[in-house]
Amino acid sequence: MANSPQKSGQGQSQIQEQGNIQAQKIVLETNHLLELDPERFEEVVASVVDRNDAIEKKIEDEKFTASESTSGKYYEPARYSVSQRTIDYFDNTACNTESLVEHMEEQVRESNLTPLQQTIAKQIIGNLNRAGYLTRLPYEIADDVTFNSTSFIDVGEEEVLEVLDFIQHNMEPAGIAARDSQECLLLQLGRRHNALTPLATTIVNDYFGDLLNNRLDRIATALNIDVDKVVEAKEKEIKKLDPSPGSAFSSDGILGINGIYITPTFIIDIDEDDNIGYEIPCRIPELYVSKSYKDYLEETKKRKDMSENEQAIKDNINKKVDDAGIFVSALEMRMKTLKSVIEAIIHLQRDYFLSYGDETQLKPMKLQDLSNITGRDAAVMSRATSGKYMETPWGLVPLRTLFSGVIKKEDDDVSTREIKAALKELVANEDKKFPLSDQAITNMLNEKGYQVARRTVAKYREQLDIPVATQRKQYN
Repeated sequence: MANSPQKSGQGQSQIQEQGNIQAQKIVLETNHLLELDPERFEEVVASVVDRNDAIEKKIEDEKFTASESTSGKYYEPARYSVSQRTIDYFDNTACNTESLVEHMEEQVRESNLTPLQQTIAKQIIGNLNRAGYLTRLPYEIADDVTFNSTSFIDVGEEEVLEVLDFIQHNMEPAGIAARDSQECLLLQLGRRHNALTPLATTIVNDYFGDLLNNRLDRIATALNIDVDKVVEAKEKEIKKLDPSPGSAFSSDGILGINGIYITPTFIIDIDEDDNIGYEIPCRIPELYVSKSYKDYLEETKKRKDMSENEQAIKDNINKKVDDAGIFVSALEMRMKTLKSVIEAIIHLQRDYFLSYGDETQLKPMKLQDLSNITGRDAAVMSRATSGKYMETPWGLVPLRTLFSGVIKKEDDDVSTREIKAALKELVANEDKKFPLSDQAITNMLNEKGYQVARRTVAKYREQLDIPVATQRKQYN
């Protein structure tokens, strides 16, 4: 008996509704993936693949395809291929550079610490951030060791402090496992034996706030010494210390701001013919939904005699396949979005790229501009650019620095980046014994035709990580 038009229509409606739900899930998953930096993205992908055996991976060498664009020639890596220049994320191949944890644990194994102390030491090492600072309190580490112990050993805070002291004073690099920047510098000074070390230690230990704020004259007055001695201790001893001793052991990414290693989302290249190319590095292999699982579902689709256990197995596999399909589709959508974003940025900021990073060549650009070009929502553009970096021939560049509003310059509109570049130039050329105040900078910018207020100058200076005038003052 043929299906009635009403039943047929209901079936089509249900299929359409299921398709809409599937599409919504893909969009939500894509938005989540777009928010992640490259390292976290790879961790999430590895975790999902590990949990869902309906997702299979195919490892192959990286292939490149070329496509033309109005703003240059783009070389795009084939989707989800493994670069020969990097380690396959799903392989246990050792990295070329020893990690901080590996470096520290090797020293623990070679030390004369007892087995319990080694366990505590490893717990401490596991709570070091990339800069090498201890991120957990000693009593919390003691609780962690006690809780994770299979021998029901009650570890106290004093035992943790004893091991921490051993690590801080005997292991490399110097300054490791400090709890703040002051302790980090003092630990390093404790291993130095130069003529200026005692004075430098006193300054860091007793006048750290004045040191950070460059109030060297105040330190000199308090110590009853000439300011030149304080300047000498700062320049020849304190500046040689490393405030991020763990960063040297980070093997992935590029050394970025504040000594933190950053993995770029995009790599930009410019050839001799001014063609601007890009790459989106990806260390995950091509992923796809398991064919064997899909074949199983197809084979059992019309079976009516399945046992309760068989039906439960089928339902479980069906969910895994659905989840795998959503995730793989989201990966593809993420890559397409990133490609459209970087192409739009290169199109809008072509002069900036061809000038090799001259910020005065930046055009005013907002998220809405990217949205207009890519056809995607501005919120999606925000997720795709927030916290992302690109590696360029002139260094590591945060994408956020390419965005700017519009400021009036006499009868013309200019990018706020141009204002910031002018501000940086004024500070770079100032007399360091008499640095420019925010008001003085404002007056000089106004004379150049830039219509800005003092509070705007102060905001831009802070965004550029330029200290206030008192902190920029030099005494020699």
